[in-house]
Amino acid sequence: MQTTMAMLFDGIKERYACEKGACYVADMPVSSVGCHPSSICGSAEEFGALHVVSSEETLRGMRDAPQSHGTILVSPVRPPHVSLYALHIVTADPIEEVASAIEVVLYRYRLWFHDVANAVLTGASLDALVEHAHSLLGNPIIVLDRALRVAARTKSDTMNDDMWNPLDHHSEMFMKPMEAPGFAEFLSIMSQAHAVSDFRMFNGVQLAACRTYEIEGDFLVVCLVQKNRPITDGDWGLLAFVAEMVGIVAKTSVSLGEEEIGLNGLLIDGFTGRITNPIELANRFGAVGLKIKEFNRIIVVTALTGSLNERRVHRLIKDIKVNYPIDHGLVFNGDLVLFSTYEDKHGMNGSDYRKFERFLAQQGLVAGVSEESPSPIQLQEMYQCACYAVRIGQKAFPDTPLVFFDDCRDRYLAEICAEEGNPDLFMHPAIAKLRALQGTGKAPLSDVLRSLARNWGNRTQTARDLYIQRNTLRTRIREIESFCGVDLSDAKEISHIRRSYALEAYVLKSGDGF
Repeated sequence: MQTTMAMLFDGIKERYACEKGACYVADMPVSSVGCHPSSICGSAEEFGALHVVSSEETLRGMRDAPQSHGTILVSPVRPPHVSLYALHIVTADPIEEVASAIEVVLYRYRLWFHDVANAVLTGASLDALVEHAHSLLGNPIIVLDRALRVAARTKSDTMNDDMWNPLDHHSEMFMKPMEAPGFAEFLSIMSQAHAVSDFRMFNGVQLAACRTYEIEGDFLVVCLVQKNRPITDGDWGLLAFVAEMVGIVAKTSVSLGEEEIGLNGLLIDGFTGRITNPIELANRFGAVGLKIKEFNRIIVVTALTGSLNERRVHRLIKDIKVNYPIDHGLVFNGDLVLFSTYEDKHGMNGSDYRKFERFLAQQGLVAGVSEESPSPIQLQEMYQCACYAVRIGQKAFPDTPLVFFDDCRDRYLAEICAEEGNPDLFMHPAIAKLRALQGTGKAPLSDVLRSLARNWGNRTQTARDLYIQRNTLRTRIREIESFCGVDLSDAKEISHIRRSYALEAYVLKSGDGF
């Protein structure tokens, strides 16, 4: 990478007052300085060298020389009728001192290029690379994938905005996907070109962006966000170099899992809760070519025994997408996760699910199906529901390869409480109170409560099951009601107690609790 005239202009104007002339070419490489105070010399081979001259007469002699594109006129005041110069530096310093200052600028850029390239060669992270680039560019840098997921950003100097997506998603402007001004336009340009200049975001902030080359069918975008100073032509050359280095780092480091870019990475961000705003999710799905429709579902598929290997997963995804209305499949946390978005009559129907269930059984797989979520999409909740359906299904319906979350709802609370390490949260308090009487003369009361719940409050059947008289049963029920502060003639209380026993048995994997 060589320093360009635009970069030199940015560097030298920090010390001198200067302006661009007719011979100024922004992307003209500048490799060295030649100081010629009274005459000009050199050959065509020196094209690209920077000649520093100090008089109008010297410039006149360079009119037809190719080196004129690299000429700087140094003068205390602007000479009249001079248009040949590339840069006009107004200074009273000796020309040798100006040339030395220019060499310092060129050296600083050469050192920066070397340090950035060396960081890439020594395995620096994207974040470290971005921070290094920021040291010279001065403005915040954000590396995004095609779905505008942040892959890296400057930590020392950030923009407190959410790109094109609002922090307040109730704003009228953002009530529907893809209505954020600039969002679709920016991504459309980046999909077709490698750079955009002076792009204005919805909040008025401008940025420059360069795209990396394709990375497994996707790409990253390196954005320089205008904050501390205007973005210049010189910044463009530096940004292009940074984008090239980012592409190299990404090519060697981006792999499967949570580092994936594009649609897979966007789905993973939704599953893990990194992106929870449903409007933002819909916008970003549209950006990667997946339009969110009226209804959405997630299916989590896992092996009945062992784990799914990568080759098998890719074959499964291909077979499933050919035979069922599934939009996308990916590997996440060792499972195959399928995502479908559809209109009312174009999703999986009963026949599809029965066929899919047979397919799962043949493949030795089990799957959980989330609730049907209407838009705006709640991706994290859907994914968690599908995972719970798999987990609950393997305990409660071990012979069923396909389980819907709707069929697991009564056990969901037990799973949550067990996960939190406190299964007693879903238990009716009367059960725990009676268990505290174990080892006392009141111990039989627990058996009475369990039997009464099993028989849905039927006292005659309960007395038969316990081989006791009804009067004895009535006495023990009154003791339970008095001790626990509960009304066992209330059908709702009996239902709660019965469900508590069933959920406890489910958590302990001991049958139905009775």
